[in-house]
Amino acid sequence: MQLAEISGVEQTNISAIETGRRQPSASTLHQLLMSCGYEVVARAGDKIIPLPASPDDLPGDVAESPAVTADTDDRTRALMFAALVDLAAAMQRQD
Repeated sequence: MQLAEISGVEQTNISAIETGRRQPSASTLHQLLMSCGYEVVARAGDKIIPLPASPDDLPGDVAESPAVTADTDDRTRALMFAALVDLAAAMQRQD
């Protein structure tokens, strides 16, 4: 059986992702990984949030946070990563 059949993601989309012509959305990535037997989770210390998470599962304003795309510059990526590390540390201290 082919990944497209199992995941429900069109073969043309899978091919574009494989060759780097396209970045998968979070939903598509989730479908592909789940189809391969992987569970997608966010982890902060001992807290595990299954993804895709509902806004109620996310702390603070994370649900409204900006997304990183293929066009996001390195400086912005670094700032967002630092913010994510700070968030994970804060969540760990709360537990």
